[in-house]
Amino acid sequence: MKNFTKILAFILIFTFLTVFSFPKIAKADVDLAPQSKSAILIDAVSGQVLFEKNKEEKLAPASVTKIMTLLLIMEALEDGRLKLDEVLTASPEACRMGGSQIWLEPGEKMTAEDLIISVAVASANDSAYVLAERIAGSHDNFVKMMNEKAKELGMSNTNFVNCTGLDADEHYTTAEDIAKMSRELVKHKQILKWTSLYEYYIRNGESWLVNTNKLVRFYEGCDGLKTGSTSKAGFCLSATAVKDGMRLIAVVMNAPSSKIRNAEISQMLNYGFANFTSQKIVDKGSIVEKISVEKGMTDQLALITADELQVVIPKTQKDEITIKTEKPEKITAPIQKGTKIGRLVAIKDGKEIASVDLVALEDIEKANFFKIFQQLLISAFK
Repeated sequence: MKNFTKILAFILIFTFLTVFSFPKIAKADVDLAPQSKSAILIDAVSGQVLFEKNKEEKLAPASVTKIMTLLLIMEALEDGRLKLDEVLTASPEACRMGGSQIWLEPGEKMTAEDLIISVAVASANDSAYVLAERIAGSHDNFVKMMNEKAKELGMSNTNFVNCTGLDADEHYTTAEDIAKMSRELVKHKQILKWTSLYEYYIRNGESWLVNTNKLVRFYEGCDGLKTGSTSKAGFCLSATAVKDGMRLIAVVMNAPSSKIRNAEISQMLNYGFANFTSQKIVDKGSIVEKISVEKGMTDQLALITADELQVVIPKTQKDEITIKTEKPEKITAPIQKGTKIGRLVAIKDGKEIASVDLVALEDIEKANFFKIFQQLLISAFK
């Protein structure tokens, strides 16, 4: 109850005074990625855009595609559909992928963990194909899953044709959409342990893999995420780095060389860390609101934050931030714990800049006859 009172007071102060001395989100006054066709820099927690350039231009993504492949793999691991020590067998189709690969032979067996790491570190197309077949039953089914997940994440300018990123007609995405799936992937902390590896050995030490993302070695705080390059896509990269508790994601597409790609990503990250800091507004699991419940065994339900709410604050300039809750006036039982009921939203200049879901703190069963009768009596006397 003390926690609820504290948080409610916090929200009321922000909502009714509608003033909070946060610095204004400033845009870079120079092009931070002058030689790339498109680029974007975002805060990984809030999703706030700190720099953008042609962020909605549809381009070939090359192996940056594998961010979505890895995301579906991580989801399969976490819900038990795939085990790290599971031994998978390479199909002939997987071994014909070409491009970046670990040269799997048809029938060769390898653990899921080694295959995943070979995708994360060496961008192995053959490994990605083996994992796709295992998770979805076929490569085509896996691609359907990729596109369904893209739709779920709001990646409205994306269409996947394969799980590898090899050039294909109608295989495209945007810098903005890459940032969206990158933001979702980094929520799975294990992936960063793999993408941050600079080198790794498979086949009992016989095969040496070196990370295609050199920034994990040469840019302080960089622990991922995924490179890509083809003749059509040019040189692409989605990179993430953390400093002073703030994680940024930078994306460039169609840079003319890997050297320029890395330099422009570094410049974007430098800009973000030099000019912004992060501010936590509410912790994950905080009770923010209570909502009336109809036809339930209890008549009120506490709503808690599904995650922390964080905003990015520029280190100069001042501006107003408004915090508000979005929820229905009442809800009808039964209600399952964790059900999304509303949102807590941070607003600047009339626009939403960050939000977090408000979910049910507990299960509430549908009221039985005696409970409903009791509620009717109370209502009648009132």
